Amino acid sequence: MKKIEVDVSKESFCFAVPCYEGNIRVETMMSLQRAAAKLNEMGIGHSFAIIKGGALIHNVRNELVYKFMNQSDCTTMVWVDADVGFDFEAFQRLAIWSAYGYPIVAGCYPSRTMPTTFFVNHVDTEPKLNEHGLIKVDGTGMGFVAIKKEVYEKMDVLQYRNKVFPTPLKAYFQMGYEETDDVYEGKPVMKSLGEDIWFFKEAARQGFATYIDPQINLTHTGAWTFDGKLSECIGQILKP
Repeated sequence: MKKIEVDVSKESFCFAVPCYEGNIRVETMMSLQRAAAKLNEMGIGHSFAIIKGGALIHNVRNELVYKFMNQSDCTTMVWVDADVGFDFEAFQRLAIWSAYGYPIVAGCYPSRTMPTTFFVNHVDTEPKLNEHGLIKVDGTGMGFVAIKKEVYEKMDVLQYRNKVFPTPLKAYFQMGYEETDDVYEGKPVMKSLGEDIWFFKEAARQGFATYIDPQINLTHTGAWTFDGKLSECIGQILKP
């Protein structure tokens, strides 16, 4: 695996947290506080964009992108779901890959189920680690993802009005459908796409591939905290 050296001191990070239920889990808040304290020690700029509530998650995410693009001067947006926990090493790995030249890079969090599973859409029939130990994917959850500002600047998407904002919002996140091989009554049966997978697919179509780092370990908190490690379940993603 190729070793790299990256200086992230010139980067700055906006942590974006959509709080659908109006709450942030203790594990998530502690993770953000630790990251902020460490970044302060390192003299690295950072900010927070948080939206409480919102019935339509794709609209909430578009509003957070607006805040990142128009109300911060950060170079990188770091999505953190309100029930995902991480240590600073996990964030550091995300930051390094982003600064090195991966415009969209993510960590995968475990499902809140037993046995532990990870949600990943493969981009290749034979997914594999690249020279940096990352895996190119078609999509994953948006719970821990770094996206460079240039991605949003260069993507061409629809725009729509929201009376709260002075200019139209751009629909980087949408709910969508794609065809399957299934047919019913002579018509194709569609598969629905969540706003996260829709974004990853559209970004890839416009030239921005998504990579995941299987060495990033995250927690996912519900009734209790799930902390499975993707590196120990890699067979779910990589074929022998």
